[in-house]
Amino acid sequence: MFKSKIAVAISGGVDSFYALKTAVAHFQNIEAVYLNFLNIKENLQRAENVALHFNVPFKIFDCTVEFKKRVINYFCDQYLLGKTPNPCIMCNKFFKFEYLLQMYDKVISGHYANIYKKDQKIFIKKGLDLVKDQSYFLARLDSNYLDRIYFPLGDKLKKDIKEEFLNEYKSFGSEEESQEICFIPDNNYKRFLDEHSKVGVKKGPIKTTNGKTISQHSGFFNFTIGQRKGLNIAMGKPYYVVKIDPISNTVFVGPIEETFNNNFEIEDSLWYDDYKNYDEIKVKVRYRTTDKLCRVDGDKVSLIEQEQSITPGQLAVFYHKNLVIGSGWIKNVN
Repeated sequence: MFKSKIAVAISGGVDSFYALKTAVAHFQNIEAVYLNFLNIKENLQRAENVALHFNVPFKIFDCTVEFKKRVINYFCDQYLLGKTPNPCIMCNKFFKFEYLLQMYDKVISGHYANIYKKDQKIFIKKGLDLVKDQSYFLARLDSNYLDRIYFPLGDKLKKDIKEEFLNEYKSFGSEEESQEICFIPDNNYKRFLDEHSKVGVKKGPIKTTNGKTISQHSGFFNFTIGQRKGLNIAMGKPYYVVKIDPISNTVFVGPIEETFNNNFEIEDSLWYDDYKNYDEIKVKVRYRTTDKLCRVDGDKVSLIEQEQSITPGQLAVFYHKNLVIGSGWIKNVN
């Protein structure tokens, strides 16, 4: 009799601990897999200890070279194009799911999200815990893979997971929340870009949106839309980055009211269903924002209510209620 081969992606954290515990209770032919991106020995050891705790085979996949190509290089390249990247989305797509699904029949992970089937279509759905919901980071997964993915935490609250399993989990070490960018532990993007891209100093003007030069910068790639700190300008009131032009090496700034927009364009869109089938669509233009009502017309998106700091390079994820119906990379802001 054929038995599905199942990978449970584990990091050694509480969420993947719970995912593995659930998998052991409900499935057979399980392997706990650890994707080695950065050679962090304590993380690897903790993941192996979790696998041993549940007496399941443990496999390590060395992804260090491909991770640099697919994620780190993408991260640096986007900044050098004047965009703000989201490496977690790329990591989820290429490694945590599509890579593993080439070798396994099913992948189980500790993400706070759900898979939902409706009318012979399949979607990613928001997790019950809307504070921890990770549907945004999963919105680039190919629909052909979705029915081979299972999220045991989709109907759970983080606080309940921690309360239920913290005592058992403590033997594996303290649980730390994931960093925003795992490969930049000190959060110093400028240093990281300089070390990996060797861009050095590329001075250029800082201008207001009406074209007046008010200062100089040492590289447009050191800035992101909405940034206030590090501008070193005195205008009598706070000014923010509102546009980056890598071709002219110019950073444009303005008062807070100039950071709000209604319209933007997307590229490389991916739809789980035709957006024309929905009379109400909301969009999230980056992870920590509220979904806002919008109209979609091909690659053009119009918000009913203005949003602050819409940023090229970030992912726009489109929802109908709690269902992800599609996504697209923000190309430019009008």
